[in-house]
Parts: sequence; structure tokens; C-alpha cells
Amino acid sequence: MALSRSKLHIDKEFGLQLKDFRNQYQIKAKDVAAYMEKSAAYISKLEKGEIRQIDKDEFVKMVNYISFSKNGYQLFCERIIGTMNPDALERSTIANNFDWVDRILPIPEEYSYYIKKKAKENSVSFDKLADYINKNDDLDIEFLQEHKIDLASAEKNVWMPYYEADSNAIRRNYIVAKISAKEIEDIVERRVTKTTYLYLYIILYHIYKFQELNKHLILEESTRTNIKRKTNNKLNELKIYTLSDKANAISQANNEMELKTVLNSFDLKNQELMNELIRGIYYLSEQDVEYTNKKLEGIIANLKKDPSFSLAYMALPLDKIFALQPKVKRDFLNSVNELIEKSTNVVEGELEKY
Repeated sequence: MALSRSKLHIDKEFGLQLKDFRNQYQIKAKDVAAYMEKSAAYISKLEKGEIRQIDKDEFVKMVNYISFSKNGYQLFCERIIGTMNPDALERSTIANNFDWVDRILPIPEEYSYYIKKKAKENSVSFDKLADYINKNDDLDIEFLQEHKIDLASAEKNVWMPYYEADSNAIRRNYIVAKISAKEIEDIVERRVTKTTYLYLYIILYHIYKFQELNKHLILEESTRTNIKRKTNNKLNELKIYTLSDKANAISQANNEMELKTVLNSFDLKNQELMNELIRGIYYLSEQDVEYTNKKLEGIIANLKKDPSFSLAYMALPLDKIFALQPKVKRDFLNSVNELIEKSTNVVEGELEKY
């Protein structure tokens, strides 16, 4: 259950990150301009943050070209998140959108059970919950008027930038949420098993708000702040994290036993498989470290260019080949290399489809 949006909003930091990303892959700005059918001046302004927004599809096409990958957008977002400090991350629109909107998370059974239980306790139907979420009452009238935001026409489920009224330097983000009763029901009844952090957050946050409204007619700002903290704590308890929360939780684990209490079952399985992979490579390294290093360099280069495709290729079922004679295996590898060479001319034309 992924969300989508049409525009990416750009500032100076975003532009600098794009320039660094392009330089990382040693791609010239003029080549990007030619590929995108834009002027060199346009790319220059984009990298200076002078162009305020770009179609997301257009940006994805650009970073896919730069990284020669289907996963250019993911590579770009992961790169900037990895280089930003916590304060910069909180202010970064693209980092928040990647973390809250673009990332797809497995839905723990405990989460669905907890929401169903709390909804029943507070007599909240899925229709009633969706209507309340879609009112976006955290965005008060004064804020909307000050920043000329029309809730009806505003882009939904995407973090948008704004500046404090008394400063052009202090940049913040706001979001207009929208979810249907059916989407909530699908999550709670586990008809879907994956969704965004945004959906998991806003459902739980508004359940807690209903709980408080049963005690108070009006939610004061301090109460909303406490509910947000409570929501974040409960999600972390259920092992549903933002990237920064997850990194913080892992860093605070003092040993492997504590780490197991932090990670969810999906992360634990991933860790187990990663360890098995490392052990397999370790034994190869013990046999011939020079050969293994050479192959690892190739694997890493492939993963940097196109992680999803490279992983899919490495996971092809080779069971029937394992029992064959060494010469047959060598012939097989030679055939694969020939196929790669033959496909190279096709790849250039196919890149437009990425």
C-alpha cells in the first residue's frame, strides 16, 4: 500500500546533494541536460536550489540516468539521509517523504490487533476514524491562512516545506493527510501486509486523540504534543521505526541480546541471513582471498548501480547446475557473459522505461 505524489520541493541543500550525487557517478551536467532534454542552465539552477520544484517522475528519470539504475531515487534518498545530522533530517522535506511516504514497512500483527482493540474501546468505526484523520485538525485555521494553504486542493500525504513567519532561514514541514475507511480496514483486518510509516502513524495518533476527546472537548497544544510522543513510543514498542528512530534504538543496544529486543521479526531474519551470507564469503576468503576480493568488488559495484536487479540476479535458482562438471559450469558462466555483452546495446534503449 504505497502512496504517491507528483512534485518534489527543492531547496539549496537538495540541490547540493543532487550535484554531489551526480559527481559521485562521474556524470557531466551537460550529459544530464541532454538526456533530460533541458538546457545546461536548467541543471545548474536545479543544483543551486533556484528551481523550487520538479515533477517526481522527471526527477526519478534523472537520478536513474545518473546512477544507471532503476533505483536511482532510493539511492539518492539513502545517500542524503546518511549524510545529514538529526536536525537537518527533521527539516528535510525529501528525507521525511522518503522515510514516511516512500518506504514500505511490514505491518506487525500486534499493531493491527492493538488498533482494533483501541477502536472498540473508544467506539470508533473505520469511517469515523477516516473522517477525523482527513479533517487535519492539527493544522489550525491561523496556520492555513498565514501560509495560504487550501485543505481541499492541497496535495495529500506528502510533506511540504514552509518557513517560519518571522524567518526565511527556519524551514519546517507540514503534511495534509488523507486515508479512506477501506484502507484503514485493510490494515486492521490484515488484508494487506505492508504499508507506509505515515499510515501506521496517523491511524494510531488519531485513535489516541479520540481517547483524549472522550475526556476533554478540546485538545490543547500540550495535549497534542503528549499524544505525538505517546504515538511514537508505542510504534517503537511495536518495533515500527522511522530510519532515525531505528538507528538510535540499535545504537543504544549494548549487546546482541538487547539488539534482539529492539529489532522486529523481519529485521531479525534479515540479520540472520546477512550473517549466513558473510559466513559463506568468509570460507571462500580463507581458500583464496585475492580471488574473493576481486569478485566482491564486482558484486559491490553492481549493488551500487542497481541493488534490486543485482540481488534478483544473485538469487536465481542454480540448484540444477551445482551438480554439473566444472567445465559445464565454466561454459555456463561464459554464456552469461556473452549474454551480457549481447544485451548491452539493448540496455541503452531500455533506460527510457526506467
